[in-house]
Amino acid sequence: MVLDYDLADNTIAYVFDGPMDEKTINALRDQIERKLEIHDRINVYLEDRGVAYFTLYSVMVGIIFPLQHHKRFHKVAMVTDRSWIHLLSAINNQFVSGDIRNYTSDRRIEAMQWVSQVNSNLYITTVKLPLNHMLADFSFADNTVGYLIEGTMDKDAILELRSQILEKFKVHDKINLYLEDSNIEHFSLSAATIGALFPLEYSKRFHKIALVTDRKWIHALAAIDNILIGATLKYFPTKDRLSAISWIANVSN
Repeated sequence: MVLDYDLADNTIAYVFDGPMDEKTINALRDQIERKLEIHDRINVYLEDRGVAYFTLYSVMVGIIFPLQHHKRFHKVAMVTDRSWIHLLSAINNQFVSGDIRNYTSDRRIEAMQWVSQVNSNLYITTVKLPLNHMLADFSFADNTVGYLIEGTMDKDAILELRSQILEKFKVHDKINLYLEDSNIEHFSLSAATIGALFPLEYSKRFHKIALVTDRKWIHALAAIDNILIGATLKYFPTKDRLSAISWIANVSN
């Protein structure tokens, strides 16, 4: 299976599982070539999300194709835990004019941020996953709202959360926001991207934001957002949720 996303007009992403055989690699090559018909140079995000096996043909095409179009790539992010793919990418990087970077699976969000340049025009399309999420909201004060999130954090879930926060903005110029990861089972790429960009898009509308989670990659994204937004954003491990609640609810802090 190949899932493709449009991260921006000149940036595309592909997530693979199942076999990487002749049919799959040819489909990937054709899609990239269609993108090259529109743009002089493109950015590409490639993620190996449990590819069952690689055929020799697919490996050879994967090596040769970037060399054939070596002047047409700006950024290529390769996300996989296979060291032999990292090695091949590093070799290809010596011969292409763009920048090819290797990332392990636990750094996929960092890779996505790098290849898409985290711009506000980010547009993502993906297949719709079965909806499986729960969003519980509660209020600390009139301008302070909190959400406990569990299940699947997919595009539908993040857009629902975004919609509820936008409703708060209709009443208050600035709000405080508490978000707790209450055993989220899975994050989609679109959810992670929208979640990272939303505070930047409405940076002047937040006073304080508390993120409660044990996921280090969310802490990393929060640290980046905190540099760019005017609000005070703090992240807490789950064991410190009471400290997070106390901080977000205390207007004197």
